[in-house]
Amino acid sequence: MKTNNYRFVWKAIKYHRKQEKQIIHTPAYIIGLQNKDTKEIFPHPLTHFLFKNYHRSSGSVNTELTVAQIIVPFLNFILNKVEVNSSKYSDVKGIEDLCATHANEYLKYCVEEKGNKNKTLEIKENILSKFYKYLWDEKILKNQPQFRLITVRTGRDIRQVYKLDFI
Repeated sequence: MKTNNYRFVWKAIKYHRKQEKQIIHTPAYIIGLQNKDTKEIFPHPLTHFLFKNYHRSSGSVNTELTVAQIIVPFLNFILNKVEVNSSKYSDVKGIEDLCATHANEYLKYCVEEKGNKNKTLEIKENILSKFYKYLWDEKILKNQPQFRLITVRTGRDIRQVYKLDFI
């Protein structure tokens, strides 16, 4: 199986769960790997990131979609760099090999190639930080990323969040 024949995608699904005596059809999003030739999609374990951090806590399927629309292009960016044998990605054999420099390179690409504005970059940075924190907490990453604990104020709420220390 060639890896350059696959790409990451997000997909809307409905799963069935029992609530008391009723069956509830719950909308959600998954992250999958799609075969470019057959268009077949295989669910990826990284879907757990969406479920754990967004589905259960926010309950908003739109939030899951927004996060998936940021994580999937990041993962495809990494796949592309590995496929073209980019020197900074020569050690990347899987998700476990990701480093903060890869997230930083992606954000640079978003500015220089895609022309993302500051607000969009801030959102991507926050989601990538949460993604890396998830990967580290789940013991997926080989190398521990550096995080800063920062205080965030939204309206009257004040909370502390981990922010990836971008290089």
